[in-house]
Amino acid sequence: PPPPELTARDVAQLRTGLAQVLKVAAGAAAGDIAVWGLLSKFYTATGEAASAREALIKWSRALQGGPWRTDVAAFAAYAGAATQLATCFCAGAADEGGPNAIRDLSSARMQLRGIVKQTQERFGDTEDFQSVTAALARTEVALQQLKDADN
Repeated sequence: PPPPELTARDVAQLRTGLAQVLKVAAGAAAGDIAVWGLLSKFYTATGEAASAREALIKWSRALQGGPWRTDVAAFAAYAGAATQLATCFCAGAADEGGPNAIRDLSSARMQLRGIVKQTQERFGDTEDFQSVTAALARTEVALQQLKDADN
């Protein structure tokens, strides 16, 4: 027989349950850092932009302490998280503006610049590095636009 149709209530209960499972997994001492990335994707899919942003911040910070300067897989993960976080900040700046947006974009710019500076020699020829430099350029443009709008 075909599977039963899900009601709106069923879908809401599934979302709530999945969110709880992801939160517990992300908060577990032995939890995989990638859970933060999954949690951000879940929140994005469910339209919870602020929660998605917080999960991206935590994911990026968790990866920051890893061997991304020397290990290609760790670099790819950290570059992906930093790029997604910068994209999130750029979208938020376009929607909200103000001093918080300038602070967020400045933070993203500093993080991306650090990645470029520390990995250009080792990973400069990779797609992930190119994604970081493109995100840096977009972030700098968004930051300048906000600063120009404030003046």
